[in-house]
Amino acid sequence: APYVYKHLVHLTDMHATIAGLAGIVPDSAQTLDGIDLSDSLLTGGTDESSAVRSELLININSELFGGSGALIMRSGQHLYKLIVSPEPEESAIYNTVRKAIATSSSDPDNVVAIIDETFTKKLGKVRTRQLFDISLNEGEREGGDCSEAAECSSLVANDDYSDVLALLEARWA
Repeated sequence: APYVYKHLVHLTDMHATIAGLAGIVPDSAQTLDGIDLSDSLLTGGTDESSAVRSELLININSELFGGSGALIMRSGQHLYKLIVSPEPEESAIYNTVRKAIATSSSDPDNVVAIIDETFTKKLGKVRTRQLFDISLNEGEREGGDCSEAAECSSLVANDDYSDVLALLEARWA
């Protein structure tokens, strides 16, 4: 019967899962980025012990391009998402750095130094952080009527979630 699979899945898991369902087992010399979720999927994912992933890292960028990304991690019965965003937006960082490299009178082989200098001087190194309990706030909304903060706001400045924030930031690092 149809069901909703409520565990963490990443796109890279699809290849490994399809291979597993087809009975293809990689030998020890082969490694896949994804995880074979076929056993968990075939049992309907109803058992919490069938959850293969406890965390998921999404689109982390290098410090030279803003150090942005997100980390989803399970803590107890809740899924939390830490979002780290550069200010200004990533496209502004990319375009500014691209222009600096193209017009630089410095040694073009020293790209890292050009990027770092441009990023620091012209863009600053400001980051914004957000923390959501996506078990209660799937849409990561901020504002509106809700019975508790986790349902409609970022929890990054909420002292009740300081331990969760510390846990995700430590794992992020």
